[in-house]
Amino acid sequence: MDTARINDVTDSRQRYERALLLIAAELDARGVPHRLLVDDHRGGDQLALVAEPSGELLELVLHRHGPERGTAWLLVDSPAAAQVLVDVTDSLARRVSRLSTVQRGCLLAVASLARNLVMDGAGLLRGYPHAGISSLRQVFGSARPLVGLRAELRPASVLQDSTARELACGRASAYGAVVPTPHGPRAARWLPAEGGFSLPPAARRELRAHGSLLDRASLASLAIAGPVTFGLSDDPDDERAFDLEDAAECSCDLVELGGFDLASCFDVIPDCAGGIDCVPFDCGL
Repeated sequence: MDTARINDVTDSRQRYERALLLIAAELDARGVPHRLLVDDHRGGDQLALVAEPSGELLELVLHRHGPERGTAWLLVDSPAAAQVLVDVTDSLARRVSRLSTVQRGCLLAVASLARNLVMDGAGLLRGYPHAGISSLRQVFGSARPLVGLRAELRPASVLQDSTARELACGRASAYGAVVPTPHGPRAARWLPAEGGFSLPPAARRELRAHGSLLDRASLASLAIAGPVTFGLSDDPDDERAFDLEDAAECSCDLVELGGFDLASCFDVIPDCAGGIDCVPFDCGL
């Protein structure tokens, strides 16, 4: 048994990846072009699902703050583009085991964001930072607005179902801009506290072509926020993808036992090297 591989798959940090992989599989079945990305090139704490339903951009960004907490941003060209996520995530949230509490909480949050975008997204345009995108177009002339919502990610186990579905607390408006990259369009998220857009890694190379200085004042004049030194190389792999092959089926002892009793599952934790927290059990299945 390949213990290293098992630990990678059963590690609690795979929970948001599993949720994105489930969504991606459903999008694939519907013929919606998409790609799954890791934006931080380190531990996978910044994940993105980029899809183009009917030629519009939809980007779901997940930032992990710990094994069970995170933040989700959903940005779309138009509120109607979020409908495909409503259809996909409502179904998935019902099918995922209630024991997979972190993964299910993520899917419930995304479903709520998508549903609220479809219903109320048109009104979000009133708060859009138009001055910011005008500055951004000095570098990215084709940049166009994205509207969206963001919410905190919490395990479904700490929420009542009605609260989890509506996420009345912690949901807020979010904005962005579509920017081109060598790999396809991406969302640059608007950071209100910094008064600028945070560029995805593959878009940061465009700054070199623009010929601007990368000092803080120059970037502020272009409404660009966040780190920019990372991703400015000519490395063609500045967009890192992951897919189903990166998350093989879990074959840990808990699964091999089948019909196991949660009360005694600590007996097999050593074979998983402590990679799962067991209660609530959430290895992604």
